[in-house]
Amino acid sequence: MAGEDEVDGLTAGVTPSSSTAAAATAPRRPQHAGTVYRPSSRFSFPRAAQPEIVRAYQKDVYYRDMLRDQLQDVARSVLGSRTLFAHAETISFLGSVAYFTLSTLGGAQTLGEEYVNAMMTDGKTGRIVALRRRSAFIFFHVVSPYLLSRVYGASRRRIVASHQQRSQALQRARLRAAAVAPRRGPEAEKAKAREPQPSRLDRLVGILAERLPSMESFNASDGWLAYASAAHLALFYLGSRYYAFGQRMAGVEYISTIARRPGSKPPSYEVLGFLLGLQLVIKMLLGANRWRVARSKAKKEKLMSEGKWEEKREAEREQDEKEVVHLDDVAWTHKTQPPTRTESGTREEDHGRVPLSYADPDALSSAAELGLDKGASREQLEASRGAARVKAAELEAVAESVLKCTLCMEKREPEKGTSAVTECGHVFCWDCIVGWAREKPECPLCRQSLNPSHILPIYNF
Repeated sequence: MAGEDEVDGLTAGVTPSSSTAAAATAPRRPQHAGTVYRPSSRFSFPRAAQPEIVRAYQKDVYYRDMLRDQLQDVARSVLGSRTLFAHAETISFLGSVAYFTLSTLGGAQTLGEEYVNAMMTDGKTGRIVALRRRSAFIFFHVVSPYLLSRVYGASRRRIVASHQQRSQALQRARLRAAAVAPRRGPEAEKAKAREPQPSRLDRLVGILAERLPSMESFNASDGWLAYASAAHLALFYLGSRYYAFGQRMAGVEYISTIARRPGSKPPSYEVLGFLLGLQLVIKMLLGANRWRVARSKAKKEKLMSEGKWEEKREAEREQDEKEVVHLDDVAWTHKTQPPTRTESGTREEDHGRVPLSYADPDALSSAAELGLDKGASREQLEASRGAARVKAAELEAVAESVLKCTLCMEKREPEKGTSAVTECGHVFCWDCIVGWAREKPECPLCRQSLNPSHILPIYNF
């Protein structure tokens, strides 16, 4: 009867359909007298959502910093401020190790995990992590960054010191060789050829000393660590399960002990991850551009120090002279916009200008210049000169309206060659119409479609 009561208690509250399905799917085992089979049940918990992981990490950082501050206060009161300042990084490291060791090494939850009801599990098996994997998490999350920074800093300082020693030794050897070498004659040339040269190890140490960045540049906002952290965070926002780099290395994940409603979808940060990835790409492109500019500047300084900069400029000028167009016996180059004339004999300030002049009526003295016969009287000459003066005034008035750019509302300067005409025949300042076409590819007057490559420079109009 006791066995029957236990069986009834296990199946109590189960509908016939569910009990039939359970019986059909349950494995068959031999029944012995006086024993009752109890099916084993396995619980599964949902994976912790991204907001829960972020909040847990932020809480852990808050309490870890609180423990660091308390350790620093104790060190200041016991060891003094000078010792605290000299070993501040080591004390902060000990505070981080103490926090994670006391909170998670024994199998319990950290304060951040307890705040969001999350537990650390093995990413492969899904079980609660054991002591070995918790130790691996503490090592990769806390110990490894500290050791790497200390080892890299010490190695770089040693390489820089070795480079200085090797450079000084090589300089002393060259000075000794120059002191005993003859001053003139063929022996001087042989002695100069036998000067001590840096070895391969010296060159390697020199390259490492010059190109190895400092820890400050690594930790800067545009350093490699900042880029790596941003890339790792973008991967987490795009659907990854590892918020910190130590979690990825140790292979630990988080599950949530709070049951979710059936069919509910946890919040996601995919949009934020896409935006962060786009920002990272833009920052990398800007960094590459700054590196290119700095490299070109360093190359220029090197050429100037070696006295080869003028030779390079002369070679560039010769290359520019090959890219010219000859129109009406005048050479023009299209390297700049608008094209400038390169006719020899012009002054530097007149380079690229076409003179624009109007006839002065008062300067016209002869009858031929005024369009009259040779026997014209003085009155006729004065009348023709007055008519020419009126015509010139009318032309100047028309020129004032024609030469006005409708975009900047200022007078164009045709003699400088800074005017441009569109395909539809309207004339503007070169800079004005090019800037307009980049923003809105249509003529500002007739609204015809405008291609920036079809804008032509004009002169004396």
